[in-house]
Amino acid sequence: MLELIELAERVVKMLSSSGVSEAEAYVVETCSTDLKYVKGEVDVVRSGRTILVGLRIALGKRVAVVGGTISSLSDVMMLAESGTKIARASPEDPNWRSLPKSIGMTPVGKIFDDRIANPDIEWSKQVLAESAKIPGEIDSRTSLVSAGFRYVKAKRVIVNSYADAISDDSTKFLYYAEVKAFEGGSESGFTEFHASTTLEDFSYESIVEKAAERALAGLRSKAIETGAYSVVLTPKMFGSIVASALAPALYADNVQRNRSPLAGKVGEEVLSSEINIVDDGCISGLYSTQAFDDEGVPTKRKSVFRKGVLETYLYDNYTAQLESRESTGNGIRRNPSSIPRPSITNLLIEPGRCDLDSVVSDLGRAIVVYGTIGEWLSNPISGLINATITNADLVENGRVLHGVKGAVLAGNVYSLLKEQYLLTTKDVENYFNVYSPGIALREVSIAGK
Repeated sequence: MLELIELAERVVKMLSSSGVSEAEAYVVETCSTDLKYVKGEVDVVRSGRTILVGLRIALGKRVAVVGGTISSLSDVMMLAESGTKIARASPEDPNWRSLPKSIGMTPVGKIFDDRIANPDIEWSKQVLAESAKIPGEIDSRTSLVSAGFRYVKAKRVIVNSYADAISDDSTKFLYYAEVKAFEGGSESGFTEFHASTTLEDFSYESIVEKAAERALAGLRSKAIETGAYSVVLTPKMFGSIVASALAPALYADNVQRNRSPLAGKVGEEVLSSEINIVDDGCISGLYSTQAFDDEGVPTKRKSVFRKGVLETYLYDNYTAQLESRESTGNGIRRNPSSIPRPSITNLLIEPGRCDLDSVVSDLGRAIVVYGTIGEWLSNPISGLINATITNADLVENGRVLHGVKGAVLAGNVYSLLKEQYLLTTKDVENYFNVYSPGIALREVSIAGK
């Protein structure tokens, strides 16, 4: 099998010599290992070397993207032939300018951990066995329902008609634990997870303990009255809502298609003046840190909101060229055979100065939300949020009155983060590639009984 760089360069050279205007090869090699614990049994699944290739081929303004899993050079050449035929038959894209004329890399520090690239299976099994013991040691009403590891090693290569190939190596790691609590006829569950590029800050004990504690808290849940409440979203909850409702409005393609409420608002204060958010794809060790985006454009740090003022949208090469500007290094592909689109790299929300417990104590009567479902169905075109609370506490002066579940949190993300904003906490966690503190909000609409 050819080395990935040689493979990518050969197919681009072949396409260029065949008369296409521009060609790009994006190659990703992955190896993964999954371990899953269910009902006392551990299942181990290892993948072999999987190579995915995406080709972008332009004939003037006729552009095609093709891709798939390959095992030999002949597979790539067949993709190239197919893509060329599709490009010839495609209608012209009047907005097409070109592929990136230059590509490169940003120094990013550590994004590769050999312990993830070559996982210790016996250690992982031992961790899962130990994970299963923790809930019962905390409280006999709790038990581990499932837990698991996912280890991924990846190598990316990209080359186009204008530039030599570049490549990088990275790893990603996920551990999760689902705990359930039972008492009489009542049942409650909670899932906690850890996602990172290294194992440096991994503690399975704290993850399982949190899942068990929240599952127990859910046993005392009661319905609450419909009304407006002070609400505290814990860090991962706030990160999830930002990823679903706010981040897509920053993508330049959504802005240009008039599918973003932030269209035309660069320079305007659209969030609280206390909120600062950056997108940074080159901080060592973060979940989506990488030396270049999926078009080969170097990643960099961008201030997205400064003191609540929108400072930039996020661009890939195509959307940037429509506005005669440079890509921000945010061209991301859902998979190698898809078209690059603007997306966040690592979105970092600046934390505040108070810890979560102090914030809760100072709010008086409030709902502290630890888990929801449905927030991913929020509407980024309008900013409307609708999420069903699955795990929360109703508190008064820091004292938990009882758990809350089944109520629905609703609102507009821009109102919540401006008029209804109170403060952010100093506690920061990552919801995959969104690094977020907790946030306190006032007068949030909650639909209860």
